[in-house]
Amino acid sequence: MSDDVISKVRRMVLEEAIKASRDYMKKEQVRQRIQDLVTAMVAAGEIKSDAELADFWRTVEMSVGALRMVPFDALRAAKRRA
Repeated sequence: MSDDVISKVRRMVLEEAIKASRDYMKKEQVRQRIQDLVTAMVAAGEIKSDAELADFWRTVEMSVGALRMVPFDALRAAKRRA
């Protein structure tokens, strides 16, 4: 294999690793925001037990299901009105 081919393969691998890292970081940022919300709710006394935490997670799952049905344009328009 020539140095040129090896260099191209290295560049492709590096580009894919960077892309995967960015995608992971986006997911991690969402997880962190949710964790911050839950932590704040526990600190504020809004969630006081494991049962209330389980109920919170059921509510989150239900809410996410409903939000998945909202088209992107509706979300973008809502941001402009806020």
